[in-house]
Amino acid sequence: MLDSSVHLMEIQRKIQGLLAAPNYHPLRRSELATALRLNAAQRREFRRVLAEMIEQGEVVRVRNDRFVLPQEADLVVGRITCNEKGFAFVIPEVSDAAARPAERPADIYIAEEDTGVALHGDKVVVRLNREKRRGGDRTSGRVIRILERAHEQSSAHCNRLVTFITSFPTTRVSGTTSTPSRPPWRASRP
Repeated sequence: MLDSSVHLMEIQRKIQGLLAAPNYHPLRRSELATALRLNAAQRREFRRVLAEMIEQGEVVRVRNDRFVLPQEADLVVGRITCNEKGFAFVIPEVSDAAARPAERPADIYIAEEDTGVALHGDKVVVRLNREKRRGGDRTSGRVIRILERAHEQSSAHCNRLVTFITSFPTTRVSGTTSTPSRPPWRASRP
């Protein structure tokens, strides 16, 4: 058992090393496995480790099912805190290495129209805005994915125009439980 967990940690380190390489460009899951030179038995463990890393927000899936480190794609993982006026802030998760308060990243402002269906306390992925908002030098962004719901049922919503009680269906995707980031009636973009 101990040998297995050491092996899984080694695969995780290999994935992080590959994604952090300066010449890395986003790859699909099969391309990652090929780049890491994994055999068939290792690929099964690789899929499980990659799914866990995605669930924890260490790796994010971007366009065309390609994978990158969040910071390499102007993405931040954190918990959303909603305000009664409709806007919200995302408090970025801090790794243990940077746990000192002086090194803590600033909260990210999320405008009302950019909260999507995120609810207070959800763990979300935010894409940072490149242009500054009229508020000055505050970092702002838009919720693009919900990694983990804070509650199974909720009677609150970040968008102040709609407040409702809802249950969140979860779907099984490659061994992990995920909650859709958009409700079914808003599944397609205009």
